[in-house]
Amino acid sequence: MPIEWTTDEQKAFLQEELVQFKRMGGRRYTKLCLTKEQADTLSKAVLTRQQQLRRWMHWHAGAGRNRTVNNKTAKIINDLLKPKTRMKKPWEVYSKIYYKTRIQPQISAGMPIADVNKKIREMFESETAEIRVEVFRLCEEQKQDMRKRAAEGEEGGTEKATDATGEASRRDPDLLQGNIQRCGAALQQVLEHLEIQTGWKFSVLMGGPDPMDPEGANVIASLHVGKTKDDKDFAGVYAGFDTTVIEAYGEFLAAVFCKLFDSATGRL
Repeated sequence: MPIEWTTDEQKAFLQEELVQFKRMGGRRYTKLCLTKEQADTLSKAVLTRQQQLRRWMHWHAGAGRNRTVNNKTAKIINDLLKPKTRMKKPWEVYSKIYYKTRIQPQISAGMPIADVNKKIREMFESETAEIRVEVFRLCEEQKQDMRKRAAEGEEGGTEKATDATGEASRRDPDLLQGNIQRCGAALQQVLEHLEIQTGWKFSVLMGGPDPMDPEGANVIASLHVGKTKDDKDFAGVYAGFDTTVIEAYGEFLAAVFCKLFDSATGRL
């Protein structure tokens, strides 16, 4: 929605006259006797105000419908973010344990989530036998826990439930981290659907505090839907993406979270 240009009084007046405005559209009115200069000035002023009014009517006429759509969209996104009843794959367990100490230093700022996951899988495959044994042991414990939950009639693999306001999610670092990890897949699904429905392409920047970092350092990630004929997304086509775009977004996050952005590391 564009920036509001009305005062509170003007907005109240427009809301009262919305229905009448639609009825009066298309009618002709008697022209006033003006000089050419006055007529030109009036014409420009009328055109400007008509454009403002049309934009206002466009954005507000379906306000009730838009609220319903927004509620449905929020429900869909919340459903996509819900933990799935499945076992975590070994590389996912590896990521949960070693992301801060081993993985994060290898991830560049703004790296697409698909590339991040690919990098994690590659790192896990090349890890030491000791670490891989530990990860597989935890996977086996996870499997036993899910079987126990199933036997007790519980839903396996679910995380802590959040209340209606999401307060539990904001307090629980593990739950936050899980939501962040699922965010990429959820957004990918939504944007790919929107790509089909609209024919548009999408690029998303996201970032914020790392819930697993004791100092609350901020990280940035990106997601792109749409590629050129030579199989490049926006980050691949625009040479300045990792510098200009990511740095600008980092400065924005710095203002939001009141931290200094380090362009060399892509972290705040």
